[in-house]
This record gives sequence, C-alpha cells and structure tokens, in this order.
Amino acid sequence: MKKRSFFAFAGAVMLAVAVLSCASTDVPGRARLTKTPQRMFWRIDGTDAKGNPSTVYIQGTFHLGDEQIYPLAQEVQDAFLHADRLAGEISSKGYEELTAIAPKLSAPNKEGKIVTDYLSAEEKAVLVTLLGSEAALAQASVLDPWQLTTALAVALYVNTGLSAEYGLDNAFIASATQQGRTWEGLDELQVQLDVMTFGDY
Repeated sequence: MKKRSFFAFAGAVMLAVAVLSCASTDVPGRARLTKTPQRMFWRIDGTDAKGNPSTVYIQGTFHLGDEQIYPLAQEVQDAFLHADRLAGEISSKGYEELTAIAPKLSAPNKEGKIVTDYLSAEEKAVLVTLLGSEAALAQASVLDPWQLTTALAVALYVNTGLSAEYGLDNAFIASATQQGRTWEGLDELQVQLDVMTFGDY
C-alpha cells in the first residue's frame, strides 16, 4: 500500500496554527509530530481517514531571503518532489488571481487622499529618513496607508540585503509551476487581502 504524503509550505503565522493544531497528538495510535534537524521543517506521521499510512510535511517559509538558505536540505527537496498533495498560504488559483490584480493593489488612492495630510511633522520626518528623500515621500503619499506600510517594511528588509528573489515561498511556487503542479490553499485569497489592507487614515 502506497503511503500518502502532503507537503505544506506556509508563512510563520500560518505555520504556527498548523503545528499547534497537531502538537497535542502525542497519543498512541494518533499522529506523531517530529521536528526534523532541517530549518523550520516538521513531519507529522499518522493515518488518513481510511486508516492508511500518511505523512504531512510542514515547511515554514518567508517572503524574503538571501542565497545563504540555498540549497535546501535534500530531505526537504525529496519531500516536496514526492508529495501527493501540496499546499501554500493561498492556492495556485489564488496566486494567479493575486498576480492578475497586482496592478490594482499598487494603484494610488481612488479618493485622491494624501496620506501625509494625516501625519504629524515628526512622522513625516521619520518617513523622509526611511524613504531617503522628500521626493520619495511625495510619490508615496498618494498610496493608501496599508500600501505605504507594506512598502516601508519591504524597504527595511531589502536594506538588510534580503530579496524576494530568494524567498522560500517563491522557490516552492516556481518549482511547483515548473513541474506543472497545482497546490491547495491553507487560506483564502480574500482573507489574506482583508488582513493586508486592513486600516484607514
């Protein structure tokens, strides 16, 4: 009987939910959670609904990284390559939808609001420092607050030498796409968008 395997690659928050939901299963006859020696890589051994042997692999990921995290351990690569099912934060369909609406997500505020109109002089000064110039702040001021917050976070990480090019989630997505495989979502795209775009002026 072929043993079924499931490989999930997800960000830190989603990973915590997945692991905690399985961490209390150290009971005879139930699933067993194992932290492997590999970086942020867990394995859950048990049985599926029909009683067949089954393994779930969970790989914690991050959106930005550098070349030091590659190559991935062979155990991780093999688990990904041979998994019967794959899952990410959002599904492959959701990822395609996100790519399609990306231009809208980066568009200026529709109501013509200027975010700096809602900031104090001290807050503006901090943004000038972070963005590098008054001109950069002027360009960013037409964005919604959540867009500006995201841009600032990315800029801070990039300044440390990290890049989306080396993000683990992007590596798995690229590999799955190259293999012509689809993946399930641990969350819905709209839920992720609601969290990301939460907040107002």
